[in-house]
Amino acid sequence: MVEIRKKSMPMNKTVNMNKVLGKKVLSKDGQDIGKVGAVHVDPKTMTLQGITIDKGIFETNDYIGRNYIENLSNSGAVLNITPIKEFLGLEVFDSKAKKIGKVKEIRRTGDTNQLLSIVVDRGLTSEDLIVTENEIKEIGDNVMLATPVKEDVEKSNK
Repeated sequence: MVEIRKKSMPMNKTVNMNKVLGKKVLSKDGQDIGKVGAVHVDPKTMTLQGITIDKGIFETNDYIGRNYIENLSNSGAVLNITPIKEFLGLEVFDSKAKKIGKVKEIRRTGDTNQLLSIVVDRGLTSEDLIVTENEIKEIGDNVMLATPVKEDVEKSNK
């Protein structure tokens, strides 16, 4: 193969986009969150703008902007974030390890990965709970709140 280039990187130091397609996308903590479905390039500057994550036939795909991509190689992509969409369905516990419910909705700042709040489904007998980002101590395999959650006050007299 003959290289024809001017002021650009040698071909052997670039990423072959055909080889990236279909490869794993990992979150910053190593969680497999899908496969590279597409690579998006600015047509004027020819620079990477983002990737589409193919989540499979039962979920909607995600677009991840380049600022959230740590590494892109022929092996796939590694993000420098865990997309907050991945928190949907996680169990939520208060600071006393009492199970509160499951994350049913994520609220964020615009199109960023900045969490504003989560909506916790507390089951059929309790209203949903809205928890702000400041009230969350930690998010990992589940969501841990910084404080205990008070029980709902019964409105009926017995």
